[in-house]
Amino acid sequence: MRATAAIVLALSMVSGTLAPRRVEAVASKTTAPRALAREPRGGAQRAADRVIERRVRGAIRADPFLAVAAPRVKVTSRRGVVRIVGRVRTAKERSSIAFKAGQNARVGRVDDRVTIGDGVARAMR
Repeated sequence: MRATAAIVLALSMVSGTLAPRRVEAVASKTTAPRALAREPRGGAQRAADRVIERRVRGAIRADPFLAVAAPRVKVTSRRGVVRIVGRVRTAKERSSIAFKAGQNARVGRVDDRVTIGDGVARAMR
């Protein structure tokens, strides 16, 4: 009797009927990004983003080549992703600004939305 019970127990554990199964939740590809975007940011994350913004703005302003372009570029940060938006005169200014933004150690990624061209000068011609 004991041998039969031991065999039945061993077979059921091998087949997984009595052994607890591990179930893992897998995030859907469509809902995971939206859930992350709605996740409230803590005070520490907002403070870190402000520090990143200040450092990137300071690096851009400190470069004498970018002194004219710096006031026309807006720098924002959210969860370590730096977004730069604005208009500069040359491609070299644009690439220099993106490079300065990426040099900061805490920057995860740079979202470069800087456009090239001086709209004011074109409108006056």
